Amino acid sequence: MSKAPAPTKGVKPMFAGVAGVVIESVPEDVVFGERKRKCSPYDPLLLQLQAAGPGKFLRFDDLRARPSLIVRAKKLGIRVLFGEKGEQLFVCLAKADLTTAGVADEQPRVTVSDIVIAALKVGRSTAGEIVTWARSNGAPGVGISQVDGLLSNLARAGKVKLRPLRSGASDAPDRWSLA
Repeated sequence: MSKAPAPTKGVKPMFAGVAGVVIESVPEDVVFGERKRKCSPYDPLLLQLQAAGPGKFLRFDDLRARPSLIVRAKKLGIRVLFGEKGEQLFVCLAKADLTTAGVADEQPRVTVSDIVIAALKVGRSTAGEIVTWARSNGAPGVGISQVDGLLSNLARAGKVKLRPLRSGASDAPDRWSLA
């Protein structure tokens, strides 16, 4: 079976489509409006793992199952972790709070603003100190300009305030505190 030649530049390909015919009736076993759902061989295994609860594992003898397991677990709403040893793949439930249905609850997302406020609570007062603390406590990509902008926005919102400079310290960095 040979491939059709690629269309030459400037020539539009002809898409004829599939031939269809108008008919009077359909067989009785045809169901309209229902899409055929793909069922993966991993779905029952993941559901069994979910029902078994924490402390149980799945083992696969081939590492190639990993991408399919990631997709299927995501579609089923199950959080899983993977481990490898040689050519074996191990799967377990991620340590998370499970609902009564066994589905992992979403963890609350911590924003950079929350981290900046937490830094102020533990006594960090300059933007540099806050950046250093934030990078080691959940915001590794935060920069000093981002922290300065956040502090300005939080000051406008009334959540933080700029402390006055000490007398004779005109070149000292700005000191912030909770409002």
